[in-house]
Amino acid sequence: MITSLGGYEFDDDSHDTLYGGPGNDTIYGGTGTDALYGGLGNDNLYGEVVPGDTAETPDLLDGGFGDDTVWGSDGDTLVGGPGTDAFGVSFSDADQVVPTVIEDFEEGEGVAIVSYDPDFLPGGSKPEDLADDYLSLTQTSEGVSVSLLTETGSQEVMMVLNTTVAELGTALHLFDQSQPPA
Repeated sequence: MITSLGGYEFDDDSHDTLYGGPGNDTIYGGTGTDALYGGLGNDNLYGEVVPGDTAETPDLLDGGFGDDTVWGSDGDTLVGGPGTDAFGVSFSDADQVVPTVIEDFEEGEGVAIVSYDPDFLPGGSKPEDLADDYLSLTQTSEGVSVSLLTETGSQEVMMVLNTTVAELGTALHLFDQSQPPA
């Protein structure tokens, strides 16, 4: 277990628990199954979001109290906590089996963003731009299932619990990793 009392912390490739302290923290989880807790303050939490992290090593990322930014991928569980939070979901593996789960998205409080690397799309294609790609939202008994649809296939990338399509729909933004949001 690594405890950070503030500032910046990075995890290696083992299975670790990292805690931010009071203040605005930035915590990066490495490979392995990790638990990241932001604590008090406006924190930035990043699970392993590069190719190579698989659903066998899902992380728990919990922003805690504050206006947090929480980025995950490949089966991670994201919790913003109290405050106005932003969630990012990175999709970069066509073989991803388990969607990322967002537990506490609330209408008007958070923004769910899906990014992907066009080199790793369903069907292995490389679309020239996002014009033909879109997100499909499906209401389930648990919440909203979000899938990325491209010219060559589709992949469920995220499950947002305890919300509706109407609440989530306008909060979703899609961009590829070469075009980060403004």
